[in-house]
Amino acid sequence: MEQKSYIRIYEPEGGFPYGDFSLFVPAGDAYAEYRFVYEQNPIKPDLPFNKGPNDPANRSFYRIKSAWIVRQDGEWFVPMFRALQTGEIGLALREQGAGDFVGGLHGDENITEVSLWLGDRQLSLDEPFFGCADGFRFVESSKISRCNTPDHILMLHDQTYTLDGSTLKLAQSVKWVNDAMDIQSAFMPMLTVQRLNPDNTSQILTDTVELYAPDGSLAGSFDTSPYGTEGDPNAKGDNTIPALRDTYATSAKVYGKNSGICVEGGYTVLDNSIPQDQIRTNLLMRFMPHTYDNKIYFRICAGPGPKAGTHWKSDVFYRITYRK
Repeated sequence: MEQKSYIRIYEPEGGFPYGDFSLFVPAGDAYAEYRFVYEQNPIKPDLPFNKGPNDPANRSFYRIKSAWIVRQDGEWFVPMFRALQTGEIGLALREQGAGDFVGGLHGDENITEVSLWLGDRQLSLDEPFFGCADGFRFVESSKISRCNTPDHILMLHDQTYTLDGSTLKLAQSVKWVNDAMDIQSAFMPMLTVQRLNPDNTSQILTDTVELYAPDGSLAGSFDTSPYGTEGDPNAKGDNTIPALRDTYATSAKVYGKNSGICVEGGYTVLDNSIPQDQIRTNLLMRFMPHTYDNKIYFRICAGPGPKAGTHWKSDVFYRITYRK
């Protein structure tokens, strides 16, 4: 019997106007739960452009904060283990000299419109709900401003999430309304696949990373099994180990040879809106507390900043499967 997808909307908390929601998608012998979280953080007038790493000031935004492998128990779903660590599926970008990235996780992104649909039926985002997710469509429009500079809008960001069987799709549009400074890096999307189970670090969830070029050919592979819970004890910063640097790739497959978990993700550029010479992908093995992931950075820009009128468009996909 074909598995159905389900959605659960939760009661808003903290005085927020919207509630979080979970999307439960068939994933082979279990379900993948994508946790869409509404986050709201005030502007910090004392935080300048060049300060504030990982400070999500000036944000009112929905994003997928994590994904879990879960098993169904009636109308409830019981977590088995985390499959995706927190990250930014949509857009994250950092101008040269900025103290932080902007977009989603990093702040400086605020909703202008948001709606959730099941076919022709619009669901309220401030009332609890549980039901079949046939015809799921989540639409979010937002403004992204310069780092800690809320009165200077850089981009208009439109996102539409849909489902195709077990594949989560995200259509993205980024319209530049002002010129950017030189770009350190821009990513659209990222893929934060667990390497180890953070609740049981002896359990290896994924140990193989494969990157694929736009034509589907294998562009590079890497064995992450030698990497456990400890990185370089002499490393500074967030203690990460890079691999597969600057690979010309737009999709990835990350899996465990024995765990049964496989995560695929990537994007397709539409209308040649992102030049091929800007497309580069990197892998980082991360060791921060309770991270333990193989993080894929799909870089789409670095160098001269986009000018007003530039329009990036991409179709993103995520697919998670689990076999016992």
